Amino acid sequence: MSRISDGKLDRMTDKILADLYVATEKKLADKAIEIAKNSRQCWINPYEPLLKQLPDELIAKTLNYNVTIKYPWNREFVPTDIPDTTSITQFVDSKMWEDIDYIQENWKFTSPTPIVNPCSFNNYGSTTAESQQLHPDMYEDAETLCKEKIKLLQEKARMQNYLDASISKNRTHKQLREVLPSSLHRYLPPETVKRKAIKKEARHVETPNFLGERQTINLLEDN
Repeated sequence: MSRISDGKLDRMTDKILADLYVATEKKLADKAIEIAKNSRQCWINPYEPLLKQLPDELIAKTLNYNVTIKYPWNREFVPTDIPDTTSITQFVDSKMWEDIDYIQENWKFTSPTPIVNPCSFNNYGSTTAESQQLHPDMYEDAETLCKEKIKLLQEKARMQNYLDASISKNRTHKQLREVLPSSLHRYLPPETVKRKAIKKEARHVETPNFLGERQTINLLEDN
């Protein structure tokens, strides 16, 4: 039984996690974009008639609109909290985020054309969209999404911990087939098959008729 290399096992784990979770992560990310977009619209609705009366050059515009999300809403966040839970799976040990119970993120909406946004100006004359607070009308939708995100993060962490534990104790194809469910067997790296020596039949060539005579002569001359 040959051991599977660390690199192949890491790629196997990444592929399993990607197939299980990437599609759902994309759906949740799209929901976050929509909530950010709707939150901006809620804030700007009362001022839209006035903004339309102002020349464009008097209004700061950017392509991006950011919403600060800190859920649960009444939780006191501290510096030791993970600053951005969207990157948690890449930069934090899975054992630390298996029991994650909060979301701290910036949900961003990007417009195809510049839109009115609260901006900050730097010393070089460029502008940056400032992150805004979520509009109260969007709290219910955002809370539902945060709960979905937390549930997915916890599940993904448990799945990664399960795979890590299984792989750390079982390093061959035979062992992993025994411990992993059959639905995951297709992710196992191709097994290296040792080529067996091919038994070839002897191909006879006619023996020269003088060989016996030559050997007899040599024997007699030696005596």
